[in-house]
Amino acid sequence: MADVKKSGVFTLWLVNLAPGNEFYWGEGTMWSVGNHLRDMFQKVVSHKSSPFERFHYTWERGVVQQTDVVVYFLASQADSIIKEKYKAVPKHNSGSGGTFPSAGGMLSEVYLRAMEGDFAYSRLVAKLAFHECMHNKIDAAAGSTTADIHTGDGLAAATISNGTDLTDANISLMAANLGRNVIQHTETMSAQTKYFF
Repeated sequence: MADVKKSGVFTLWLVNLAPGNEFYWGEGTMWSVGNHLRDMFQKVVSHKSSPFERFHYTWERGVVQQTDVVVYFLASQADSIIKEKYKAVPKHNSGSGGTFPSAGGMLSEVYLRAMEGDFAYSRLVAKLAFHECMHNKIDAAAGSTTADIHTGDGLAAATISNGTDLTDANISLMAANLGRNVIQHTETMSAQTKYFF
């Protein structure tokens, strides 16, 4: 298979809807989560199957393109937009995150309290966010060719810990689906929490 001609930027939009706390969640942790995601997604974008030349993540607001992904960070599953706004449960549901094809676009959430106590908290949060991005692009949208990413290993597995690594298979699968047009839920982006310690 010939390499895909690369151009443009894949943007990951990170939306904070969780209150800060002294030990786990704040601007430093958010910066660290973004950098862990950058390290993972740069491997995906560099893969021969990725149509993109560069990767960018941001905690700011802006115009979301059809190939971008939006991930919401919430304190817990009790705060779920999927549950509150759509009275639904994620297509692939867990205590640490969920993704749902809502009427307003694909909606991916990460539930932060589920990971508190982990020795490398920001790295685990980033791994769970990457996992939800995989659902977002690969198996949650209508017309997906993969029924369930959980049949895979690494960050596609149903259970993820800090010892779970991004595998070559994860990178290849994500790269092949990165250019898919999956409309994102953006209505709640403007509610992003701002705080300083």
